[in-house]
Formats: sequence, C-alpha cells, structure tokens
Amino acid sequence: MTLKEKRQQEADLLKHSRIARILDASKALFAENGIDAVTMDDIAEASETGVASLYRYFKTKEELAVQCVARAWSLRAAYFTAKFNTDAYRTKTGLEQIEQILSVFIMQFQEDQSFYRLICNFDSFIQRKGVTCAQLSEYEAQILAVKCIVTDALRRGASDGSILAGYAEDALYYTVMHSMFSLAQKLSLSGDMLESDRTVPPEEQLRILAGLLIKSLRK
Repeated sequence: MTLKEKRQQEADLLKHSRIARILDASKALFAENGIDAVTMDDIAEASETGVASLYRYFKTKEELAVQCVARAWSLRAAYFTAKFNTDAYRTKTGLEQIEQILSVFIMQFQEDQSFYRLICNFDSFIQRKGVTCAQLSEYEAQILAVKCIVTDALRRGASDGSILAGYAEDALYYTVMHSMFSLAQKLSLSGDMLESDRTVPPEEQLRILAGLLIKSLRK
C-alpha cells in the first residue's frame, strides 16, 4: 500500500467513524424527542460535530433521518442473523424457528425499547414530509433482510407440516410480525403511562401475544 493509499484509507475510516457517531446521536435524539423537534444544531452538538461538517455528510434532516433508521434496521438485522446462524436453529422445525424468532424479538425489545419509539416517530415524520419510496430504498432493504429470516421459517413450517397450511407466506409474515411490532411500539411509547398499564409487565404482554400467535400457526 502506498502512502497516498494509506492516507486515503485513514481518511475514509475517520469519515465512517464520524458518520456512525452522528447517526447514533441522531437515533437517541429522534427516539426521545421525535424527529420534528430535533434540529441539525442539536445533532451537531450531541455528536460533537461541527454544523458545517454535518451538512457536508447530510444535506437535509430528512436524508439524515432515513440514514439513521436504515442503520438502526441494519444493526437489528445483524442481531437477528447472529442469533439464528447456528446448527441448532437450522435443525428445528419451521414452527420451532418461529418460536425462537419471537423469543429473540422479545429479548431485543428488553434490550432496546428506543428502537420502537424511533420507528414510530420516523413513520409519522416521513408521511408528513412526503419522503418518496425511492428515498426509502436502503431503509426498505434492511427491513427485507429481517423479513427473509421469518419467511424462511414460515416456508420451512409449511414444508415440514408444523405450520398450518392455507395462508400465503407474506400474509402470515405481515400478520404475525406487525402484531408483535405494533404491541412493542405501544409498550415502548406509553406502556406505563397509566397506573392500570403497569398491571402486566411489557415483556409478559409480548410473551402472551407470541404464545397466542404460535398456537394459531400450529397445525
């Protein structure tokens, strides 16, 4: 490697490190305060980045928000992939794999509830701002990476007879995962807002829902 190439590599690493710091700071601010309420100045301060540098990396807050949430989904996809990239998982029936996926979903909720607040705030933000499907392509690609894990298990279950037949694969995926995701968002946003909300712990509610979904899938 030449000196010029080495310096370019070091510059690229520094840039990637700065961008990662900006996106991590943005995630925390967006999840806690909503996206509209957060300014580029707030993000620059939280990430210890100059405002001019911030705008060199991201021309608009919309662009930054999309990249922020795409990164959050990318980390989630990596989290799920690592959990299921084992021989023990691959030898399970399709239904057993879905049970493990939902169990890991609940574990991830316990570790990072801010993810669900972030997605809720982002969905509302992009609707108001009119962000196009083309602008969301990278974001969608990260979601589809997680979707493939679930649909592979559903397909396996239909093949090995452990999952009830008669439903389209995508229909099952969206019904099961949207049910879990919607409850997780509700619990992360206002799960203990009222005294009565504290009767059943959030994780227990998710476990009950997961159990009901598994029973409905079992052949």
